[in-house]
Amino acid sequence: MKSRYGDKFNHDDEAHEYDAHVLQEEIPYRAGYAQLLGWVAGQVNARHCRRVLDLGTGTGNLSNLIQAGEIVGVDNSGKMLAIAREKLGGRNYELIQTDLLQYFESPPEPFDAIVSTYTVHHLTPEEKQILIQTCHEALHPAGIMVFGDLMYSTEEDQQRINAQYRTEGLSAMVDEAEDEYYWIHDRDLAVLRELGYEVDLKQFSTLAWTVTAHRRLT
Repeated sequence: MKSRYGDKFNHDDEAHEYDAHVLQEEIPYRAGYAQLLGWVAGQVNARHCRRVLDLGTGTGNLSNLIQAGEIVGVDNSGKMLAIAREKLGGRNYELIQTDLLQYFESPPEPFDAIVSTYTVHHLTPEEKQILIQTCHEALHPAGIMVFGDLMYSTEEDQQRINAQYRTEGLSAMVDEAEDEYYWIHDRDLAVLRELGYEVDLKQFSTLAWTVTAHRRLT
């Protein structure tokens, strides 16, 4: 299965300037970027993982912070992965150019951690459910999932926050985001709990959150 808008959100055209853009934290959807990536990497590094899957690797900013025996990075942009390859140097890694959902069509060897930052908001709500289910199936029983992305707590929060942005003269940004699918906690996290995960949330800016999921102890 291929995600509906995977080709639309291929960032080949922006690869050469991506790293500069993500540091423009005065833009609301960039605020908290560096702190969020560092925190996600810290959650993984504390577990001394053997195998880590990074979904939406991009230019390798997160993978470059992760300490693991092996890192598998997946992204649909060849030009972004070329930059990631330079950053990762002599590390033990594998970079795969494919759609996020298509990657799981051939079940991979289980991972100790699955991470993704600023990627899953390109998936529809239905595709998010599919991705979480396939991540669950690809994760060791004692493994962890960590998603860092653009999120709202509820649909009411989405409406309130976007209305505030419009009053601040950011209507173009709000309109652009209507083509994407920022996470909504009430809607998108239920599947994790149904699969038996404890879910922890941490907020880094108005829009930037992390979701950490690990299986409940029985």
